[in-house]
Amino acid sequence: VFAVPNGERFKPEYSTLTPERLRDQHLSGAGCLGYYVMRKDNTVWTSAVDFDNKPHDPDPAWRTKTIAVADFLGEHGLSPLIEISQSGEAAHVDLFFEQPVPAIVVREFWKAVSQTLRIKFKEIYPRQDALDEKTPLGNLLRFPLWNKSRFVDREWRTLDPLEALDGIHRISPERLQAVTQETRPSTAPVPT
Repeated sequence: VFAVPNGERFKPEYSTLTPERLRDQHLSGAGCLGYYVMRKDNTVWTSAVDFDNKPHDPDPAWRTKTIAVADFLGEHGLSPLIEISQSGEAAHVDLFFEQPVPAIVVREFWKAVSQTLRIKFKEIYPRQDALDEKTPLGNLLRFPLWNKSRFVDREWRTLDPLEALDGIHRISPERLQAVTQETRPSTAPVPT
């Protein structure tokens, strides 16, 4: 299942997404495609935090927050990928896993990072711990490299997409849980 445009929104398409379709539709700019983060068994292969900066809800510190999170993850031996969002005015920090990881474990990890850095995340992907009747597919993310989306380094220089993806080191579930334990702060609340 992947997501295809449906006016201003997306709808699921139950078929195989081929590399040719991704190239000819998404990468060519003909129409944005997305993917559903959560698997049927409530696990994920990837996760991201989103630093939105929208006209109706601006966040002038989105770049500072993005780099703080990416640096923190790098200091703990993780391999984050920074993606400028399709608007060109926001970013995702993505992580990739060696094998599917329970969504609840991933979300606990991000909550620990948020508390440690005292940076509130507007969105964590996946957005839920488990699928249910209201969200049978969970949330979706746009595939990267749509509109103004691009991969960047910590100095905001655009990276070659293949080199950026080649530089990713997938994380084991055990390492993710170890970092969660290492970084879990005392009960200090996250600022609002």
